[in-house]
Amino acid sequence: MLWHCNYSILKVPYNRHLTHRGLFSLFKFNLSSMTPFLKFQLFFITVFLIANVGGKATAQYSATKSFFDAEKAKKEIVVQNKIFSDALAKSDSVTVASIYTQDAKIFNHAVPTTNGHAEVISYYGEIIRAGITKFNYTTVGVWGSDNNLVVEEGALTFSFPDGKVAVKGRYMIIWKRDGGKLKIFRDSFSADGKK
Repeated sequence: MLWHCNYSILKVPYNRHLTHRGLFSLFKFNLSSMTPFLKFQLFFITVFLIANVGGKATAQYSATKSFFDAEKAKKEIVVQNKIFSDALAKSDSVTVASIYTQDAKIFNHAVPTTNGHAEVISYYGEIIRAGITKFNYTTVGVWGSDNNLVVEEGALTFSFPDGKVAVKGRYMIIWKRDGGKLKIFRDSFSADGKK
């Protein structure tokens, strides 16, 4: 059994009614007399205890200190999307990219993944050069476990200045709090196909 402990190696007599002193004395043993497997067991048990006790404490702390406010998240997303729309209308790819995190990724159909801030600027620069400068969106829903990561589902339309639709589709975005503001961390878009 993995959890079996050889008390003779620990130099402590077995006593199922250990006092706090007896329990403390368990940690006064000679590592050099232990087999490599027993050292591994001790290491594994230590990591397991730290992970489980620490994880439960963190989860309990999070449960009491934070909660997800969907309305607040939607309001923040509206503000960021207004920055996006206004910048796109002004053909400003740098400001468009400002609502993305530095390590953002964009996943679109049939094109390589856009990685990082510089590529996000370049990506929207190509869209602007193609003449697409209008953006409309509808948020379908937002979800999160706290206010630091938010998932948004929605529908959007990119259009030319004359209102002609360039592409219409659905999106899933992961927003991540960065410098106090929600910014796009992961962006995935799928164009609507013909019915």
